[in-house]
Amino acid sequence: MLQDESLWLRIAPIPAASNDFHDLQGRVAPGQRGRVTVHRFDPTFLIVNLPERDTAEARSIGDGEAGLADTTPLEFAVPQDRQGGD
Repeated sequence: MLQDESLWLRIAPIPAASNDFHDLQGRVAPGQRGRVTVHRFDPTFLIVNLPERDTAEARSIGDGEAGLADTTPLEFAVPQDRQGGD
């Protein structure tokens, strides 16, 4: 469990393609996969809506809190030569 009140993680919807609009304010429902987005609020540093190159499954962990599980790289953020396949 993350114990840093100045760091917030959110799981936003994944766009269909890398050039599609990224709704970084949106959230996915528990059980859905989305893009990990970071927010950092403290007296010396501010980061808002920083999209990470990872996806995760949203999980409900009680008390209205959301968690994440099963993190994997965002497919279009991984270079083609490292994606495997043909």
